[in-house]
Amino acid sequence: MRSRGFIEDIWMFLAVYKIWNSLSNWSLNAYNFVNRINIGREQMKIIALFTILLAFVTTTNAQKVLAERAFTVDAGEFKWFEYDFSAATELKGRFRAQGGKNDIEAYIMDADNFENWRNRNESTAYYSSGRVTVANFNVRLGAGKYFLIFSNRWSVMTPKAVTLWLYE
Repeated sequence: MRSRGFIEDIWMFLAVYKIWNSLSNWSLNAYNFVNRINIGREQMKIIALFTILLAFVTTTNAQKVLAERAFTVDAGEFKWFEYDFSAATELKGRFRAQGGKNDIEAYIMDADNFENWRNRNESTAYYSSGRVTVANFNVRLGAGKYFLIFSNRWSVMTPKAVTLWLYE
């Protein structure tokens, strides 16, 4: 995972400024509207609290993209990404598949279960998406080696184009 650079800092500042500016304009418009319809102090407090809450929710729900990858999973094949964590962590992300029926299977497994799975033996996954077009994942993992796997094993002809976003 790479650290945030100068350009990303500028984009983040501009995004936060734009959100704050639009909320400030909305708040000013709401204040002018309230003055025209003669609402009391208690109602004004509720509107101000709502505006602050809206600003907080808008800024805290934004997720920072750490990595974006686009790759192809051939028909009858799978592709994996290996992660080695020295401490407990959350692996968070989103993926989207295109091609054929626009479906892919995703798994998060430890090293032993991945070895069993790739040899078509019984295995256990920390995350299993089922066959989907798009999905989010957020998995808490302990220290160790893990694999994020994208499978197109069932397809006999159609490769899948997959885009993966990993979040902070």
